[in-house]
Amino acid sequence: MIRNARVGSLQVNGSDLKITASRMQGQTEIGTNGCRLDFAGVVLGAGAVPFRASAATALIFSLSERRQNDRRRVAHRYLELARGRALAGP
Repeated sequence: MIRNARVGSLQVNGSDLKITASRMQGQTEIGTNGCRLDFAGVVLGAGAVPFRASAATALIFSLSERRQNDRRRVAHRYLELARGRALAGP
């Protein structure tokens, strides 16, 4: 469990990661390598490209939100991020 932490980047390798009721903001980038990431009730206020995949990754967003440049978008979807791809936001 991570609480009240300042993280410059996060690298997830071959894992099943669940993040719930959290806020991620700033220039944090999440690098993935064959993972399943499940975000539930998460507010993403991250930089322009918060996700980069070095291997296929599944991203699940449940009632989450993306905030950028004073705009808010609800994220409730399943995405597959292919190897070598980046995602600007859910």
